[in-house]
Amino acid sequence: MLATAYWHEGRWEEAEQLEVQVMETRKTKLGEDHPDTLVSIANLASTYRNQGRWEEAEQLDVQVMETRKTKLGEHHPDTLTTMANLAFTWKSSAHDAEAIELLRDCLAKQKQTLGLNHPTTLSNSQTLLEWEKKAMRETEGEWETDSVGGHVTSLVESAHSCAPYDDDDDDDDDDDEFINPI
Repeated sequence: MLATAYWHEGRWEEAEQLEVQVMETRKTKLGEDHPDTLVSIANLASTYRNQGRWEEAEQLDVQVMETRKTKLGEHHPDTLTTMANLAFTWKSSAHDAEAIELLRDCLAKQKQTLGLNHPTTLSNSQTLLEWEKKAMRETEGEWETDSVGGHVTSLVESAHSCAPYDDDDDDDDDDDEFINPI
């Protein structure tokens, strides 16, 4: 309880100390894969995430997720919560593609397990939509202009990649080539 109070006050170091103590005690008394021990490990991962300690948070998130998959199944709500937490850790540490893919997988399972209108499903659906929109904007920004003079080249490039295929069998020399619509 005190660790939670520290956590909510943003007193991360004090929360961490207590969470480590609780985690170690639970590992000793209950075992490493006991549900209460896993909650303690997940709480510590959350504290690391809030401190910007992405690698440590990721390591604990993966440990909890894999153990919960084994013990509870990959569709159990606790497993899905851990999957979402790992996705948030990856997103925070600039592993955007991996985060989006994991949250997408998690969301598909949440829809099956919790239902389409469950608050967690709705929240993660909104988050995934925001992440995907941002990723699309960033991708568009990468190829929108060329490096010399800032001329727009992506429109021409995308037109070539989306151009209709010429397969009219009229025996002209342009069979099997893309038609340039420009």
